[in-house]
Amino acid sequence: MIKIQWEIYKGKELCILDYRNTSVDEIKIVVQDVTTQVLQSSKKDICFLVNLEGLNGNKEILETFKVEGKKTEDVTKKTAVLGITGIKKVLFTAYNRFTGGKSRIFSSGEEAKDWLLSS
Repeated sequence: MIKIQWEIYKGKELCILDYRNTSVDEIKIVVQDVTTQVLQSSKKDICFLVNLEGLNGNKEILETFKVEGKKTEDVTKKTAVLGITGIKKVLFTAYNRFTGGKSRIFSSGEEAKDWLLSS
């Protein structure tokens, strides 16, 4: 199940979202729950680190991410994403265009966190 965690990294707060191995049936509920938690936090300029390793994407999941991503667009500064390879990169590119291009794919958590801290 998803884990949402606020972490201090080099003095900056990051929102870590762990979607690893979440089933297709769970994902819609889980993403909506995360959106609610983020909006209730009243935080602005949030930097997200999202781990999607093992998530089997499809159009329904992409649509869920698009809808919920729009809801948090005003509070999102940047999003670094882990676990996207192959055809998932194509889906990610479509999602990134839809949400305004504040996201980037990384292969390591450390590299992703450092990018989130950059201006």
